[in-house]
Amino acid sequence: MGRPVGRGPGHLDAAEPYAGPAALLSLFARALRLSPSVFREVAGRPEATKLSLAVAAIAGAVGLASQPVVGPGLRLVLPLAIALGMGLTLAVVAVETTIAWGVCRLVFAKPPSFGRALRPLAAAHAPRILFVGVPAVAGLGAGAEAILGLVVWIWLLAAFVVALQAATERGWPGALALAIVLLAIPWLFDLAIGRL
Repeated sequence: MGRPVGRGPGHLDAAEPYAGPAALLSLFARALRLSPSVFREVAGRPEATKLSLAVAAIAGAVGLASQPVVGPGLRLVLPLAIALGMGLTLAVVAVETTIAWGVCRLVFAKPPSFGRALRPLAAAHAPRILFVGVPAVAGLGAGAEAILGLVVWIWLLAAFVVALQAATERGWPGALALAIVLLAIPWLFDLAIGRL
């Protein structure tokens, strides 16, 4: 299932306890390309747990740290924004996985394990790193930020659908419905942070 284990680019090496930056960048790139094989690979590989969580944490940290203001008048220094972004994203991943896993246990006769759901959902957060571009387009006009934000949310939705399909090994319609529910969670967190 997925790509074979090996030392080539794009492969996670099960023999190494530390996957390294090359494996992290490869997972990021493949997750951003919405490659179904990468989501199937991490779903079935417990040794990919830390790497998948690192993708989510980094994407969340960069996404939040790129925002100049979190709440009216509350300016965060970069290290605090990075730590907050990582922590919030990992909390969101935990909640999303718990919900997805719980729904799967209720709906499916043979649900995926918690880890099998966690790894692809964590990797599906890779597109969050693209939120770094939202403040950069502010000078292009009032709607530019909203359009780019919408594009990133759609990209996230697609990543979640692919991840959930890989985790559950079920059809695309169920994955889409569950992805919409799960994406409401970080959207609500982002909305709450923006209104602090």
